[in-house]
Amino acid sequence: VALSNETILMLCSFGFATLGIVLFFLILRNQPKQDDKDEHTDRDNYGDVLHQADVATLNRAQRRARAKYKMKQARRDMAPAVVARGEGDENNMPAGEVQ
Repeated sequence: VALSNETILMLCSFGFATLGIVLFFLILRNQPKQDDKDEHTDRDNYGDVLHQADVATLNRAQRRARAKYKMKQARRDMAPAVVARGEGDENNMPAGEVQ
């Protein structure tokens, strides 16, 4: 079957346009939307998983991340007590310390 150059060019253009539209709908439209308040949920969930994990099964990087997460949680838990005692200002800094 002999086709003219214009016909082949039209078929190729139509095929690439169709491919572009299909890729748009498959890839770009189905990306999950992230809200600003959900920004830290993945990191916090990973910290919870590390916190509940058996330390003997963790590698060095995971143990360090677990320790960092536990220290951060302890700091967050202690912060309201420091402010309630009056030892910190509105930025939760100890008295006499300058930022």
